[in-house]
Amino acid sequence: MARVFGFILRKIGHPSVIGEILAGIFLGPSFIGYYFPEFYGFVFPSKSLANIQFLSQVGLILFMFVVGMELDLKL
Repeated sequence: MARVFGFILRKIGHPSVIGEILAGIFLGPSFIGYYFPEFYGFVFPSKSLANIQFLSQVGLILFMFVVGMELDLKL
């Protein structure tokens, strides 16, 4: 799903990472979980949510690390 959203946004002139972030919002409880709770429960069983939350925190830390590495302090 992240690649699909990234491909679509790249075609309209945006970075693919924005599409990947939007895919996460789309798949998460913000959209699918709110409008289609049964489907959300099927895709993300309650037993797996703790592991997914842990991995998302690790991913966020790595993402912020990469952003920090690309930061130009002269600007």
